[in-house]
Amino acid sequence: MIDEQREHRLHRDPATAIPEEACPAIVRGIVEAHDGRATVRNVPGGCRFEVVLPAAAS
Repeated sequence: MIDEQREHRLHRDPATAIPEEACPAIVRGIVEAHDGRATVRNVPGGCRFEVVLPAAAS
């Protein structure tokens, strides 16, 4: 899976691709719209997104 993701990232169409630096802001906006929180931190080989969403009401 990781190799497929790397391959996709290397061969994506620059005209339609979302800039990598915009991804954290996009994730944060979606998560906060659902009353959650998101953090991003650097890890060896890339970054790690941590997303916390509230449980659905029963």
